[in-house]
Amino acid sequence: MNGHFLTAADGGGYGGPNTGAGAVALHSDSRRADAWEKFDWIWLDEKHRKFALRTLAGTFLTAVNGGGIGGPNDGRGPFHTDATQLGVDEVFDVEFDDAGKVSLRTRNGYYMTAVNGGGVGGPNTTPLHTDATSIGPWESFTAVSLSPQIAR
Repeated sequence: MNGHFLTAADGGGYGGPNTGAGAVALHSDSRRADAWEKFDWIWLDEKHRKFALRTLAGTFLTAVNGGGIGGPNDGRGPFHTDATQLGVDEVFDVEFDDAGKVSLRTRNGYYMTAVNGGGVGGPNTTPLHTDATSIGPWESFTAVSLSPQIAR
């Protein structure tokens, strides 16, 4: 994401846009990986294709309605970070490309998009969408592992 990191505002726990000090559940404007930029990547299958992301607060990343939300006039929050249990909207598929980049797909087949490739945050913004139907530069991410290995 343009050298930026995915951030769960306040470490997680937000249910939609413009709730609380973080304004949105996720940002893409951090330049370093502090506590709010660290997620537990929880593999849910043996082939390492299905996973969930747990925030610092112990809540899970949710693609609202299974994805398909985004765009400048879409006031719905595409992501929440307030799920306390895994449900269908907290499960993502991962696709690896030959360069080691990852793309995250929601249960309805949409891809996570970092608007402008990252660097967006703050009140009344939607830094990430779930309405992409194909993988482009804004849908490719680098997964940084803080543990010795990340299995593919």
